[in-house]
Amino acid sequence: ERFNSDQDNKSALFPLTSLTNISKPLYIDELRSDIEKMLPPKSIIESYLDRFFKYIYPFFPAVDEKFYRARIEKFIVQEDQNSPAVKLVFEDKFDFAFLATLLIFLRFAYISIDPTTSTEDVSELLKYPIQGTFITAAQTALSQFKIMRKTKLHIVQALFYLKVYLTYAPEDGDGKELNQSQILSGTIIQSAFTMGLNRDAAKYSHLSNFQGYVNLWRKLWLSILSMDRVGSVLSGQSCVIQNVNSYEIMFPEPLDQDSPMEPIIVEELEKQQRLNQLLLEISNLVNNIGCLLYTSPSPRDST
Repeated sequence: ERFNSDQDNKSALFPLTSLTNISKPLYIDELRSDIEKMLPPKSIIESYLDRFFKYIYPFFPAVDEKFYRARIEKFIVQEDQNSPAVKLVFEDKFDFAFLATLLIFLRFAYISIDPTTSTEDVSELLKYPIQGTFITAAQTALSQFKIMRKTKLHIVQALFYLKVYLTYAPEDGDGKELNQSQILSGTIIQSAFTMGLNRDAAKYSHLSNFQGYVNLWRKLWLSILSMDRVGSVLSGQSCVIQNVNSYEIMFPEPLDQDSPMEPIIVEELEKQQRLNQLLLEISNLVNNIGCLLYTSPSPRDST
């Protein structure tokens, strides 16, 4: 399934334009109104999120489900139960980062549906298709931030999921050579280092008392590290994170209130790190262009 590329401003990763008219300057209220018109009813949003956290999140566990759902619950409001329209009520500008992540989650959940499945839940979701333009809207929401100058955890999360989507998108998100979002990968990784994500959150006194936040910090860094290693092997380019001594590997410690899936996710994260080391070695071997691998045979050898 491909969407109309004419609707997507491909001249920039984060288009500073209106969703409805790319020739007009972007205004925050207009952007919010545009996205409100795109969103399905709140019950459908929640069903799509259920699907995302059940089938997709375990492979890319870079958010805290309970915290994220609580934040979404606050800023998505359905004022009239008889009307499917929703309103976006933002507490601050950073809600645009949560909104961008939500749009990516909805699209991800939609493309995970097997249309031949005949369950009642799936049939109801398919009445509200999530088109590729949701990703354009997510990029536009992220354009509200000076990503190249400063960042925060929630922005890095949104950028990470955008990168993951571009890698696995059914449309030509990352190009046939799987390398068109390598600059985005570099931005995510540098932002992570700038924030200190490479250092374990338990080392920061203002974070160490909140184990849920420590777990989130660790999962996001480990997810970014895996993104770098896997993306390198898929694209044939060098890993960005070369110095294995530039970060600490600490794994989340599941809490009693976490879902039963969390211990399994942590176990998989631990296994992934052993694979990541091999991927780094393969990447460095392939990209070691300064090393003379083959030499011409000498006359003596040819005889």
